[in-house]
Amino acid sequence: MRSGQPALHAPAENPPKYFSRDFGAERLYWVTIHLMNAPEPDDSLPRTLADWRVTPRRDPQFRSAVWARIAATRRAPAWTSYARAHSALVAGALAVAVVLGALGGRERARARVEAESDRLASSYVRAMDARTMRLP
Repeated sequence: MRSGQPALHAPAENPPKYFSRDFGAERLYWVTIHLMNAPEPDDSLPRTLADWRVTPRRDPQFRSAVWARIAATRRAPAWTSYARAHSALVAGALAVAVVLGALGGRERARARVEAESDRLASSYVRAMDARTMRLP
């Protein structure tokens, strides 16, 4: 039998009940399709993989480069990299600083307005005092 062609088998002698209920048992055939032949075992790939060895070139600076990278990670990070790594903490601290600055500025402005209002009131009262008025 060639690959890709169906193989017909004889009708089932004793088909299950659900087959005989839905289909006529006398017309039931089993069809098997062989799409591909099994490949022949090839031993050359495992043999090639077993014999394969990688020999990288030696780098005389390899060890010093590794220790330089390790030392670079041990150094204290710059504040920008710290801020990026701890962005939530930095954002929270910045928000607290802005709120405290706004509250402090508000209180200072209130005190300044109150002082100016007191100065204007006393100046007005002095200007209206009859004892200090000058006649033209």
